[in-house]
Amino acid sequence: MEPTGAVRATVALCLVVAACACGSGDSGGRTPNTFRSRTYGYSIAYPAGWAAIPATEELQAGQPPFTGPPITDVIARRPDRVVRRMDLPTLVVGAQPVAEGTTIDGWTATVTDVASNQKHCGEPAAMEKLKIGGEQAVLLSYPDCPRGAHLNHFWAAVVHGNRGFHMVFFDTVGHEDADRALLHLMLSRVSFE
Repeated sequence: MEPTGAVRATVALCLVVAACACGSGDSGGRTPNTFRSRTYGYSIAYPAGWAAIPATEELQAGQPPFTGPPITDVIARRPDRVVRRMDLPTLVVGAQPVAEGTTIDGWTATVTDVASNQKHCGEPAAMEKLKIGGEQAVLLSYPDCPRGAHLNHFWAAVVHGNRGFHMVFFDTVGHEDADRALLHLMLSRVSFE
């Protein structure tokens, strides 16, 4: 039986609360794990009970952040390289070389094109400016993407050094508020090496 949206939202918010304990000095709370990507040179905190499958190869210029080949880091309760076997929500991270001087606006345009070509998502429903690991970033929202798949995607774009990062968080439709809160918390815990 599929949990209701209210149950999933409550579970996601509990994960957020558990993750918040890691920096508070509260020794009684469960702390999140930290994943360090050797391939892409970043670290991120993720909720207790989640796991990660690391990338072993880098995305090539122009290559979409697919989950199948080992070119992305996949972080979830039960991560897998096959989407239908994953427990959602899932965060997928990949990065590719960018030209020196690439701005966040330029990289966001590239990411929007990738989302359109890879997922057939069209234009994002919303764009939000934020910081990830101290860098300017943009969070793009794609409801029901691809159309009819009943998946929502939040796609973060950030440039660090000579890499443009894709940070793609997706879940089934109906959990947007809890998913956004969890993703914001995870992104606030990103650091680049």
